Amino acid sequence: MFLELYVLEQHDLAISKAFRGDDRDRQHLQAMHAKGPLDFDTLVTRFRDEVMPIYVGDIRAPLDHFLWIIEELFGEIRLVKAERLLKPR
Repeated sequence: MFLELYVLEQHDLAISKAFRGDDRDRQHLQAMHAKGPLDFDTLVTRFRDEVMPIYVGDIRAPLDHFLWIIEELFGEIRLVKAERLLKPR
């Protein structure tokens, strides 16, 4: 008998934690980023290309949580860039 184990890549894990957006997840994300920095472009591109097109319902709450995480991890300048890249079309 074999056990298959799947582990989320760090950017995918970060997006899943940003979705919930509670304080504990934010602390985990800050620790993850401090230990092995997340790539801004990868994070934003995956959210835009893989999450937004398939999300059912109002995207505003998950988007707000995600942008909050972007600001905490990367600062205000990157937040503005992310907002521009993620603006619903």
